[in-house]
Formats: sequence, C-alpha cells, structure tokens
Amino acid sequence: MSFTDLDVSSGGGDYIKLVAGTPITFHILSQNPEKSIVHWKDKKKKNCTGPDCDMCAEGDKPKHRWIIDVWDNKESKMKKFEFGSMIATQLKAIAEMMDENKQTIHDTDIRVKTTGSGLETEYSVLHVPMTSSIPQDVQDKYSTPF
Repeated sequence: MSFTDLDVSSGGGDYIKLVAGTPITFHILSQNPEKSIVHWKDKKKKNCTGPDCDMCAEGDKPKHRWIIDVWDNKESKMKKFEFGSMIATQLKAIAEMMDENKQTIHDTDIRVKTTGSGLETEYSVLHVPMTSSIPQDVQDKYSTPF
C-alpha cells in the first residue's frame, strides 16, 4: 500500500506526539504505511478481530489507524507516527497532488498542526520544503530516495 492507496473510507517516547497549538514537522521514511483496525476502550487500543469481534458485536464501530516511520526534524531522530482517518485523508491528497507532478510524498517534509481537543480535535496537514538532513545510516534502512 502506498500513500496514494490509503483507504480513508471510514505518543510519546519513540512516537510523534501531537500537541494542540504546536506544529510538528517531519519527513516520511516508510515506503508504505501499515494499516490496522482497532477499537478504543477505556483509552486503550484493542485490535479488531474481524467478523467474530466481540466489540463489533456490541455495536462499537472500529477505527482505521496507520503507522509510519518518520524523521522528527526538531529532535533529529527517527520516530513512529500513528494517525487516523483525518490525517490519512490529507496525506493521501498531498501524495496524489505530488504524483501528478511526478514527485512523491518522500520529496517533501510534512507539517501537522493540531487544534482543539477531544472530539473537537482538528488537524491541518501541509507539505513544506524539505529541510531535514537525514543521516546516511537512516537513509540506508529505507528504499525510498531522499
């Protein structure tokens, strides 16, 4: 699955943590996002087991989540970035636009700004000129040209 194939129909430590009012800029390292389908219960994530899922049977609608490896520009280190459909939709639009220009989402940095909280949280995702300097040993782990 590439970023243009994202199906959008529906932190801390080694993870990017989004904080309202504080934009974060990173470079996508992963060639393909990993997708999972999860339920949230008591602020904990539980993988959906599909047709026999107890939580689905109780009427809880599962959520789509993606995870990618990124280069955190501020901390100059590799991290994971997990996101839902709202960010996925915007990343897909950026990837499609760049594809029209014979580029990929890997030719740019990504800036995410969060506003609001709880059910009122909104995300603004933009592509910005690549300013990150990714070490060669990190580049060598990925087949994506930088």
